This record gives sequence, structure tokens and C-alpha cells, in this order.
Amino acid sequence: MSPSRADIEAFSAYFEENRGQTDPQVRFLARPRGYRAFFTDTEAVFVLHRGTGKAPEPRSTESATSLASDVVSMRFEGTRPVLPAVEGTPLPGVSNYFIGKGPGRWVTGVPHYQAIRSREFLPGVEIRWLALRTGGLEYDLVLSPRADPTAIALRFEGAKSLGITRAGDLLVRTESGVMRHSRPDAWQRVDGMRRPVGCTFEILAPGNVGFHLDGFDPALPLVIDPRVEFSTYLGGGGSDSVTRVVMDASGNVYTSGSTQSSDFPTQGAYQSSRASVNGDAFVSKLSASGSTLLYSTYLGGSSLDVANGLAVDTSGAIYLAGQTDSTDFPTASPIQGNSLNSDAFLTKIDSSGAALAYSTYLGGASVDYANDVVVDGTGAAFVAGYTQSTDFPTQSAFQASIAGAADAFLCKVNTGGSALVYSTYLGGSSLENGSRIRVDTSGNCVVTGWTYSSNFPVQSAFQPTIGVGPDVFITKVNSTGSALLFSSYLGGNGSQNPTDLALDSTGAAYVTGWTGATNLATSSAYQGTHAGGGRDAFVTKFAADGSSKAFFTYFGGSGSDTGLAIAVHSSDQVFIAGTTKSTDLPKLNALQSALSGTQDAFLARFSATGGSLAYVTYYGGSGSEEIGGIALDGASTSVVLAGSTDSTDFPNVSPYQGSNGGATDAFLVRVSTTPYPPPSALGSALVALDAIQLDWTDNSSDETGFEIQRKIGAGSYSGLATVSFGTVSHADSALARGTRYTYRVRAVSDDGPSAWSNETSTTTPPAIPGAPLSPSGLVATLVSSTHADLTWTDESGDETFFQIQRRAGGGTWQILATPGPNATAYSDNEIFPDRDYEYRIRAGNNAGYSDYAEMATVMTPASLDVIVVKGLLKDSATLAKDIVKLQGALALNGTSPDSTYDPVADGFEVRLGGQDGTPLLALSPGADGWILKKGALFWKAPKGSATKAKLVVRAAEGTWSLVLKRVNLPSIPANPIPIAVSMGNDAGTQAADWRLVPRKNGVYRLP
Repeated sequence: MSPSRADIEAFSAYFEENRGQTDPQVRFLARPRGYRAFFTDTEAVFVLHRGTGKAPEPRSTESATSLASDVVSMRFEGTRPVLPAVEGTPLPGVSNYFIGKGPGRWVTGVPHYQAIRSREFLPGVEIRWLALRTGGLEYDLVLSPRADPTAIALRFEGAKSLGITRAGDLLVRTESGVMRHSRPDAWQRVDGMRRPVGCTFEILAPGNVGFHLDGFDPALPLVIDPRVEFSTYLGGGGSDSVTRVVMDASGNVYTSGSTQSSDFPTQGAYQSSRASVNGDAFVSKLSASGSTLLYSTYLGGSSLDVANGLAVDTSGAIYLAGQTDSTDFPTASPIQGNSLNSDAFLTKIDSSGAALAYSTYLGGASVDYANDVVVDGTGAAFVAGYTQSTDFPTQSAFQASIAGAADAFLCKVNTGGSALVYSTYLGGSSLENGSRIRVDTSGNCVVTGWTYSSNFPVQSAFQPTIGVGPDVFITKVNSTGSALLFSSYLGGNGSQNPTDLALDSTGAAYVTGWTGATNLATSSAYQGTHAGGGRDAFVTKFAADGSSKAFFTYFGGSGSDTGLAIAVHSSDQVFIAGTTKSTDLPKLNALQSALSGTQDAFLARFSATGGSLAYVTYYGGSGSEEIGGIALDGASTSVVLAGSTDSTDFPNVSPYQGSNGGATDAFLVRVSTTPYPPPSALGSALVALDAIQLDWTDNSSDETGFEIQRKIGAGSYSGLATVSFGTVSHADSALARGTRYTYRVRAVSDDGPSAWSNETSTTTPPAIPGAPLSPSGLVATLVSSTHADLTWTDESGDETFFQIQRRAGGGTWQILATPGPNATAYSDNEIFPDRDYEYRIRAGNNAGYSDYAEMATVMTPASLDVIVVKGLLKDSATLAKDIVKLQGALALNGTSPDSTYDPVADGFEVRLGGQDGTPLLALSPGADGWILKKGALFWKAPKGSATKAKLVVRAAEGTWSLVLKRVNLPSIPANPIPIAVSMGNDAGTQAADWRLVPRKNGVYRLP
């Protein structure tokens, strides 16, 4: 098989149709990380290689029996054979199989697909398999209304045993290891909103697994979706901890921290062995799937070294910042040497992980350490930290000397790492610490940390004075480091500490951390008060100019909760991760719904305003977890969490390292917080000289709509439109001529956006030389429900005709008329009531057409005439023996109905007593029960109904008749009696007098 390397990295798991490269029973095959998967008409077969827990390398041909010794099949009990089918368009890349020596057996050009689906393998149930970009597989069960979820039973054959963890994950144990199916996420769409449904695995019998659901509506579709992308330990036999995690544009994951392990995993290392028993810094790079260690290296000298900050630039080079007690810390082209005390360090490692680009100490004669590093687009590095040194190196400083016992510092190092661009203290007369630093698109730095100083430098502060302390500070420094743009306290009647900082595309700053204060001013808050437990997490957003808090919210339960990491999506949704001891955190779409140990990690996702939650989950084992960092894939809402755990049962999924290597290990987990895939097959086509039609494939069942973005020429994307769920097309009109337009679309829901679809571009044709000028001022005036007048201004003197086009209800444009030259008006007498009509006009001559003028619209009112031809009422003295017979005609403004007049689709209602108020009698047949016979629609009341009813509608003729028996009217209807008939929004009422029929007592007739 020979797919290109680029295609593998773009989508490391995919489905192939079997075209002869494997057993004929197999319809599709896939190669997710760690195993192989084969799909037949009745089951999915997973193949693992015994001994390593990984699948073997691809062969020229593959089969479920020859690949490895551990084969596990998954099928649904009681299913019928159903041929799986592909969904969407092919992915980039193909597979080629060169079987044997001659081309007669070769199988080439096999396309790759992201998804396959088997429909109705159980009554009302289908399964959809999705290949994830990170190399895993996901499956969704979609149940139609009234389908029975208790009928679903998964049968696993070939497994040693099955088990369910405390977190609710299903473990399928084999000799090769454990396959983990994460706790399922289930939901239903209610009034356009996604409503979670409680769902857990349950073992029904040996080898059989079902789903237990709580609180679902059987009348609505149901989706069951187990999901986690990867989760792994990373560590050796000693104590290992993670302080940061970042991702690059390809989804590769980088993590750093400190290790005391002599056997920490290394790969392609700059430093392959531990230099100190006290602990070395480390940095590791894993593939996007989490299954491959691309490189991993120690970094340190003969004493303690800790990496606190981590960044990656566009070339894949790594920047580490931290603290070193080593006098022999590895350096390369250093700005300064060791000061014989604890110093900060800044190190740049090239993209291979095997060489230092530069490495330097930063500090003075006392204690200094760096907490964070960030890199701008030029490769310049910005560092923030803590210093007790009176001789910390400064350059072009805003504050040239230390102000208290310890100050924060921030500095900028040039692209080559050879000099300080600026370096400054930041603090007051007491203690400060610079925790995090970020840089905006203008090169301005935003730094946050804590302070005990009542005279901390403030500027344009929304809170100019300190609280109890320590307080949070947030400060923005200009691009040269010479002045404060803003600086403010944030604090209350208890201690607080900021732990992480993020900026969005506008430069607005987001901070998370912990607080013991109960009087912090909240705004647009999800949680307006401190929940107790000593500490609550907090999340806040500051305006780009620092003048105000856009929102501030507490987040926590009755235990101790700490926000430790924050990230902001391109949609401005806010992700925070931290640690919790609370058993009562809010849970929403949770992977793990309960606290598993003494302290678990948590992940929460807030709306852009901070006032609502889209996602909250615990994550951890039976021990204790501590979050070190969070990284967000900007193309989706896939989140990587990193931290430390002493749990031996941390929930791993397709791990690089499946077990805890020592007392405390690092962990990495990648979670998809939006379960639906992006739209695909987005295409664009020119449908007019100034209009482009977009069409796409909807790959999900739970979106609330689609967001469409457009860019013009080489410009940037901007919002074009948001359309409702289920929509798969959109028209973009009134476009400039001779211009290239590029589009993309993504699904959106209460849980946030999907990834973007593919891009598509179309160029409008240039304006035609010699064509007439476009008319202007098109106006459509409604005269009646069947008549509209059009007027416009003729802007050209050389047209030979005008072309008027019309469409109804957003449908296809049709040519309505072609008035001659100099025309400025037209009457349209061919419209119908209760319709939306759009008109457009252009001028034409022998050279070509002008552009269209702006559109004009009209909405015709509903208009239904009711004519009762005949009516009869037999008033019986016996209860429920009254009989009503009515026969009449329907007309739209006095004319026969058109072909769209459909009583079944539009609804049909007859009311004695009028349209308003409480009628004496009303009949509203539903959409079911109608029978088409000899051009007429018949409806009868269901058996067992108290009243027998028969309704006949001849829609094409516009007539109807109704017979009601066993009616119990309390009295003869008043004279005259209003008779109302309605279809959809059309309604009409006629009043008629009853007349007593001579010689027939109790019989009344309409005239």
C-alpha cells in the first residue's frame, strides 16, 4: 500500500472499500492507531498484534485471520445483514496494492473515506463509523423515533473478559491489551436544542453489552456516541510532572515539565540520560494521535532543573523557560552565564529535538526563575517570572530597579537569542510574581501574576487599589517595553492567584485561577457566588484596552476547585481545565460524571459571554490528578489536557504508554468536546452573473445551524450568513463582477462549532463591454393577493429590452417577462395568495446583459373563500345521535385552487361556530389516515372515536363534504351559524341561517 506521507499525516485513519485487497466478506477496512478494523455486512472485526499491543505494519494484502493472533469481533445481536455504504466525498490520497508479480492482481487507486454508515441493521437503528483526524475511530448509534434502545445488544467475541470502569468506560480485554470504549454520550434534539440523555454501558450477559438510558423521549430521534481520541501515561520509575502542553498546526502535541526518572521515555534526544537525581527538565513531542513519541529529551545539569514555560514556533522549534539550580546547565550562545544561584533559563531547541539553537541563563545574584515563555511571528521570545535579584539584567526598562523584596520581571529576547530587546522589573514595595505572559498582534505584552504590594504600578485601572492580598494583577506593556498601556488589580476579601492567561484575536485577555474571596464582582456570570470549599476557580475576560471586565464568573462546587489552564477558541468559547475535590460540579455531556479519586482533573467549556456552559467533565483515576496545561486545536474543539497523576487506573485510550511507570507520571489526554463532524463536499457554482450557489453535505444530526464565511480575493474570511439546521445550500447574490469569492462552512450548536469544511472558490464573470447600464430602484407594490405592480428607473439609453425574473419561496429564478426598451413598469397578474415573491431585473442588448438591479419582494395575503352549497342537521332527543352533513366549495380569491393546494400537507379544519372562540363543533384531521381514491382525498375518524366522521376533499376542484354522526350538540346552533373552513394559513368563514324542515321535527337545513 502506498498512500503519500502528507495524506497519512492529514488523516491518519480512514476507510477503504474492499476491491480485492482482502477477504471477500470484508466490505471496508481501516487502519486506526494500534489495531486494524474490518467491516462486513454483520460485524466489525478488530485485530491486535499480541506482544506489543500494536498492530503490525501493513502488508500487501490483509485479512482478519492472518494479521495477528488477537481478533475481537463486535456485532449487534439480532441484526440482519446490511451492506455498509460510504458517506461524503473521498479524502485526499489513495491506496495501491501490488499483489503478486503481475499487474493482473494489482488493486490501485482505492479511495479513502472519512465515514461509513449501515442503515436499519436493527429496526429504526443505524450505525455510523467515523475516522478521526488523530488516528482513531468513533461510532454513533442513531435511533429513529419509537426505536427501542433496549433492543441493542453488543456482542464481543474473542475477548478474554469485559468490564466497566468507575468512570463508565467499557473495557474489552485481550491478550494484547485493553480496548476501551469511552462512556457513551447520548442526546436528543428538542426544539432545535441539543438535550443530554443519561446513558451508561451495562453488561447484559457474558460477552454482551447494552445501553441503559434515563429520561429520553421515545418520540424523538436519539444519538448514542462513545468518544475519546487518546489518553496516555508518560513517565518512568520516579516522579514526573507536567507544567505545560502546546500543539502545532499539524496537531502534534508538545509537553514539558520535570522528571526524577532515570528511565523517562526518550526518542531522538538532545540529552538521552538524566543528569541529576534531583530532577531534570524534559520536553516531549507526540504525534496528533498520541500513539507515537516523535522525540523526547532530558534537559538539565547536575542539580534541579524545571521547565515551567513552553512554546512552539511555526517551524516546529521549541522554547523552554524555567528554573535551574545547576551550574552546568546546557547552554549555547548564551546571553549570560551562571550566577551561582537559582537562575531562570531560556532554551530554544530546533525542530528535530536533537540540537540547541540557543540556551542561556537569565538572572542576578539572588533567586530568579521563569514561569512562562511565548513566541511571536518573528521568533522573538517573551519571558515572565520572579526575581529577588537587585542586579537582574535590564534593558530599555519601564522599571529599571527592584521595588520590593521580590518583583515580577518580563523581557523580550531577539530572534537569534543573542540579546535582550528589553527587560524590566514590574512590582511594588512588597512581593510580586509574574505567572503568565502573552503577546498580541501588535507586539504588546500582557502579563498576569500576584502581588502583595499596595503600590503596584497601575494605569487606567478598573480596580486601582489592592484587596486583602495577594491580589491578581493584569498589566499590558507596549511593544518596546517602555510604558504601561493599562495595569489593574483584581481582588477581594480573600486570597487569589492567577494561573493562566489567553488572548483572543481582538487582544482581549482571559484569566483563570483560584480565589478564596466571596465578594468579587461578577458580571455575565454562569456562577454568581463562591460555592465554598475554601477555593473556587474563576474565569474572567478583560477588554483589550483593560478598561473593564467583559465577564467574571466563579466556577466550583462544595470542595476545593482550582482553575489551572485556559484556552480560547476562534469562536470565543472559553475552555478551562483544573483540579477539583468537589463531588457536585455541574456535569454536561460528561465523559466522566463523578469524582473518581481524592482529586480529579476537570474540563469546562463556557460560552463566549461566560454566562453559560456547553461542556463539563471530570477526568481521572482512583488517586490524584493535577492539571499542568491545556492546548486547543483551533480547527475544531479538540482539547489536549496535560498534567500529573498517581492513579494506577487513569482512563487510558489507545495510549503510547498504557501503565503508570512510577510514583507519579505525566498524563496526556485528547478529548473531542464537539461530537459532530464538519460539513463536507462544499461546492460553489455561478447561477447568475452576480450570484453564486453553495451546496454541501451535512454529516451530523445534532447541529442547530451552519455558519458560512466568505473571503473576497486574497482578503480574510468574514461572516456571510448563518442558516438553520438541516439546510445544505445557500445563495450569495448581488456580487461584484470579475471577482473571486472563496467560501467555507461549519456546523454550529449549543456545544460550539465543528471544524470548517473544505474551501471552494468561484469567480464572477467580468462586466461585458457595450452592455447597457443596470436599471435601478426596482419596487414591487402589492395590488391584491393575485396582482403586483413593478416599477424601476431606466439608467441606460442603449438597451433593447429588459428581462424580469421572479421566484417564489426562495426557489429557482424564472423569466417572467421581457419588456421593450425604455420600459419602466410591469404588472404581474399571475401570483397566488399566501406566497413570498422576489423580483429582479436587468437590461440587455446585442452586447450582453447588465448586472441585476437590487431585488424587490412582496408577500401576498392568505385568501380563502368558503361557499356552503348544502347543509343538514338532524337534532335528536337521544344523546349523541345528532347528525351533521355539510357540502361546500373552496376558492382562492374566487378562482380554482392551483396544484399546490394540499389539505393533507397544509392541514384541514372545519368549525361550526366560527374561526374564533370556542366552537360548538370542530374537526381537525391529522396528516395520517388520508386515502387517495379516484382523485379525491378521503378521511375517516379512527375506530373507537366518540364521533363518526367522514371527510372528502377534491382539491383540484375545490370542493369538500363532511358527514358527522353520533354528535352530541348541546343545542341548535344560533341563527345565523358561522361555518369556518381553514387550510394552513388560509381561512374563510360564511354565515348561514338554519331553517326548520316542514313536517320533520328536529331537522334543520341550510338554504
